[in-house]
Amino acid sequence: MTSVHPRQDARILHKQCRSLLKIANEVSLIVADGLGDQNAAGIAIHDVGAPHSRVGRIWHTIRKIYSKALGLDADIYHFHDPELCAVGLLLKRHGYKVIYDVHEDYPLKVYQKHYLPRNCRGLLSAAVRIAERWCSSRFDSIVAATPEIGKFMQVANPRTVTVKNYPVVEEFLSQVEKKWEEREEAVVYAGGLMKEKGIDKCVQALEICHSAARMHLAGKFVNQNFKQGLEQTPGWKKVEFHGYLDRKRLGRLYGKCRIGIVTLQPIPSYVVSLPVKMFEYMAAGLPVIASDFPLWKEIVEAKHAGICVNPADPSEIADAIDHLLKNPITAEGMGRNGRRAVLEEYSWASQEKVLIESYRKCIS
Repeated sequence: MTSVHPRQDARILHKQCRSLLKIANEVSLIVADGLGDQNAAGIAIHDVGAPHSRVGRIWHTIRKIYSKALGLDADIYHFHDPELCAVGLLLKRHGYKVIYDVHEDYPLKVYQKHYLPRNCRGLLSAAVRIAERWCSSRFDSIVAATPEIGKFMQVANPRTVTVKNYPVVEEFLSQVEKKWEEREEAVVYAGGLMKEKGIDKCVQALEICHSAARMHLAGKFVNQNFKQGLEQTPGWKKVEFHGYLDRKRLGRLYGKCRIGIVTLQPIPSYVVSLPVKMFEYMAAGLPVIASDFPLWKEIVEAKHAGICVNPADPSEIADAIDHLLKNPITAEGMGRNGRRAVLEEYSWASQEKVLIESYRKCIS
């Protein structure tokens, strides 16, 4: 169940739902996007309709999700948004098994809510943490997306497991077969397009690159004013914007490029995150330019799979781009190292086992 994520969410639909088909007779996904009901390769998608506002999502959408969930009479309910904790608690009262999937450190994310008054964020963050822990202690299992989140949630519920958001390697295997010299001298970024993701720093870096670097940008802009501001900068001339791409088209885009970039800004919730795009780039055989967060450096630099930079410094980003484009043998070697690391250590196959085992414990 999700009230926020799109039906094509990689973690929810393409990984978890498809993995659960291996052990379940039926897998259903309840969403709120207004696109209607659908059968997606054996997964029944039930749409309760898109909310018209944030308030509408909280009051009306959540009630609709609860009603739809009750009607399905499932053995296990697995929800992905903290606002659905109330739904989870009500389902528990009916005797159902309930799993809460914690994608992010939501109390920390309160500090990123620019529409909230600054002097209220600390108090609200503390309230969110207390409420989340109280609710979590009552669920049958907690699934955490990162070890750091798992550590926090373990305090509330000892039945916490960490299921990292690693890629489905098979989606990207075909891309590594393309010859390096046939790829464009281009950088790719795919994901949420917002200032916190460092998109503006990447575009600024393109302005000062000495190489012929271009950038492919895939995803949706959260703020149209931010997009319009970027379009007025000199570096935007070197950007090809694709909008949202499905999994197949995204894989083909990775196959065209020579570098994957993920220079998220040093916001507390990002510093301890494991961005799936970084692992997707590695799976596609791309060397990675990543933020120099300690956790990320342990992956990218330790595996010799790319370069870590200060994400707030466009000149460092530009230097890394130039280095990888001017040294294709080095870049291709880093891409091979990254792909090998994903195959050996960072693939969804390893996390699927943890997820399935947590379900079996729920129903045993």
